[in-house]
Amino acid sequence: TYHASAYIKPQDNVKLRAEPDSYCLVGGRAYDVNPAVAINASFTNDNAMSLQPGMEITGFELRGLNTSDPGQQNCAGKGIFLTGGEADANGLVQYNLFTDNPAVGTTNMQGKLLRNEFTNNSSASWALGCNAGGAKSAFEHEAGYNYVHDENGNGLWCDNGCENVPSQANDMWYHHNVTVNNGSAGIRAEETPDINPTTDPTQIGYLIEDNISAGNSLQTGRADIHIHDTANALVRNNSVGRGQTVSGAGTIQSGGTNVALRASDSCRSSRPDLGDPQYGPVEFRNNNVNGGIISLEEYRLDRDDIILSGNTNVGSTKLEKAEHTTCSSSN
Repeated sequence: TYHASAYIKPQDNVKLRAEPDSYCLVGGRAYDVNPAVAINASFTNDNAMSLQPGMEITGFELRGLNTSDPGQQNCAGKGIFLTGGEADANGLVQYNLFTDNPAVGTTNMQGKLLRNEFTNNSSASWALGCNAGGAKSAFEHEAGYNYVHDENGNGLWCDNGCENVPSQANDMWYHHNVTVNNGSAGIRAEETPDINPTTDPTQIGYLIEDNISAGNSLQTGRADIHIHDTANALVRNNSVGRGQTVSGAGTIQSGGTNVALRASDSCRSSRPDLGDPQYGPVEFRNNNVNGGIISLEEYRLDRDDIILSGNTNVGSTKLEKAEHTTCSSSN
């Protein structure tokens, strides 16, 4: 076990490699890892480690030692173990356990986030609502085979434009993850593209496929997979809704709203429209809803900005109004 008493900033292209002591598969796809080597952080310097260009980190337990406020009670970004603001598309983060970090396990990932476990991060109440969860980014990357569970915030989350990374295949690509029993959304796509993008907004999008997500939104009214103020998102071949058994994940919680898929729009002028036709619709295709609810913003559905096709075992479909005003009056 190594104790990080100061912020760790490795050199570019550093490879930090350990071996997980053991792991098992959850839902037949995601990795529940048990690393033999730990790095513990006390967060006396706000965050623990920076992910630098070309850096790899493999096989560690990355743990926060406390959940106290590190001096920032807003969204400025503290209480994070691995920050990726200086990273590039060559980053590789795999076979790690992120746990007990006050706000979020990792932020602003670029590159590949594969076969990690995230649990019991976002335990500080001051982080909820803006920077809390397992992994949050503002850049496209690949996130696959991760096991994200028992977070107070969102499980996997891209926000603030989810800016285009030209070398990233399949845009923002969430695949073969298991996200269960989280306080907010299991997977959340938000505010994409940015209303004033720094990269070509027509190249920004989401492919969310082959994930298992269940028992989420225990503390909020979100969903297992939630698309909010976002366009050009294809959500396909996922298993969602709490009416399923997930091997290796224990009991799926029965709290929350049982909204399995949700497409919502705040209709704020500072944010993109849900399914904006200049970028592309939100598509829910061939998902097994397992008796859960599909909740859709009514105005966008009527405009064909939301497309439904081939979804099975749908418990019910709910039509909702925009959060702040009616979309029809703001367009």
